[in-house]
Amino acid sequence: MAVNEANITRYIKGGVVYTGCDVPAADSGPILTAGVPASGVDRGATQGVSNFLYNAEITKVDIEQVSGGVSPFVVSEAIALTFTMVEGDWENVKYALSQSTEVDDGTMKVLQLGGQLCVTGDCIAIVAPKACGGSLYYGAMLYDAFVSGERTLPFKRGEEKRIAIRLEGNSVPTRAEGDQLGQWFEEL
Repeated sequence: MAVNEANITRYIKGGVVYTGCDVPAADSGPILTAGVPASGVDRGATQGVSNFLYNAEITKVDIEQVSGGVSPFVVSEAIALTFTMVEGDWENVKYALSQSTEVDDGTMKVLQLGGQLCVTGDCIAIVAPKACGGSLYYGAMLYDAFVSGERTLPFKRGEEKRIAIRLEGNSVPTRAEGDQLGQWFEEL
């Protein structure tokens, strides 16, 4: 394969993270208008790399007739999105602390933590413009994702509140086989 610089520079712009998006219909990507999903909340500025992660754990069957395994098959799949928010406003902190309960007595807002066992997810998308694609966009989507792992809310003089987020995808068994976790999309 010959080197194609357009394929390198096409994907060098940063993405915008949206939460609460509409899950697209089967066999289609998200509905975008100038790179913005039809629904969802823009989580604001991010810092550093945002990562779309997919892993398929594959195993093989051991048989007596050969020394290596045969008939590889998928045992499990995982999908995730990681990014760091730098707009530490109330709504983003509340999103980061998704297992919290919000209380507002009119003089103070509080996010109470602990004892909430049910985890709810929503559809997440990261959308980026193609650097050499005019008004074309690409990105990734998790159909049903939830905030997972440790959340650190730093207090440091002279620095913005950076909130590292890991969103893990949950399978959506009502969708077709091969389309139950999420998607990578690219406008043509």
